[in-house]
Amino acid sequence: MKYKKAVWILVLFIALITPGFVFGQDTLAVLDFTTEAVSRTEMKAIVEYLSAELFNTGKFIVIDVSQRETILNEMEFSMSGCTDESCALEIGKLLSAETIVTGTLSKIGSRYLMSVKMLETETSKTLATSNGKYGDLDELIDGLENVAAELAGNPITETVVEAQPEKTETVAESSSSEKSGNDNIAAEAGNESAAPAEKTAAADKGGVDIPAIICTSAGAAGLGVGGYFIYNLFANTLPAFNTANTAYDSASYGSDFDALFTALETSRDAAFNDFLIGSIAAGAGAVLTTVGIILFANDSAPETSNVAFSPVVGKNPGLLVRVSY
Repeated sequence: MKYKKAVWILVLFIALITPGFVFGQDTLAVLDFTTEAVSRTEMKAIVEYLSAELFNTGKFIVIDVSQRETILNEMEFSMSGCTDESCALEIGKLLSAETIVTGTLSKIGSRYLMSVKMLETETSKTLATSNGKYGDLDELIDGLENVAAELAGNPITETVVEAQPEKTETVAESSSSEKSGNDNIAAEAGNESAAPAEKTAAADKGGVDIPAIICTSAGAAGLGVGGYFIYNLFANTLPAFNTANTAYDSASYGSDFDALFTALETSRDAAFNDFLIGSIAAGAGAVLTTVGIILFANDSAPETSNVAFSPVVGKNPGLLVRVSY
């Protein structure tokens, strides 16, 4: 049928614009940890929090836990008993994730030991690891930010500045004119030291928000494609369908009904194709344009804004849009 061709055209359109969104970011899935030290509810909370911290690094498109379970349920795949690395890699392939994160959590005495590693789905190559010892679950949760940073290749380091002993100096009393001159010099030095900070702040404020530009441009493209097909629907294909329908209904005995029916079916499929492609492309363009406007509205802090797109497979395929700012 003709509508199948329209669906493939739409899929091709999405495939062409999607790489712009995910350029430089891998799709990642955090799988359930192997553990008997905590309950399943606590383990799921740890996995969800680690997923959020990995997303906040800005280097990954993270498939959240609920979406992961929905996809696997639709594929009738059960994670129960899936404890080895080969099974974890199979789950990653089912989720179309380029990388996966697995881990083990155990308790020895009063301390929790957690070992986490990131694997490349296709090659099973270990990309990064993180190990930690924690006194309690509160300390473990607080340490997940550093775990995510280590997996992303940006470990958090703390710089401790030691206090310097104060120097005691005996200064001879100076005249009021000397004090005034020293005050002027100090004021000028303060202005000079403040200038780079002001310039840096101005530069940051005037930075280019790449995700906002990409979303807005893709949205405009989607609106343009959708508008073209909607226009063609009302200007050409829908009138052609009405004409063919009228000709078929009013045909007299002896007319070539096969040819009339073929023309009617062809015009109907063409009108349906224009409606389907135009509606979906225009809808996607409106969503992407809205996301771009949201990101531009928060351009005062572009380093904290992030947008991610996750493909959804299964019975109800689509594109999951997640925006944080």
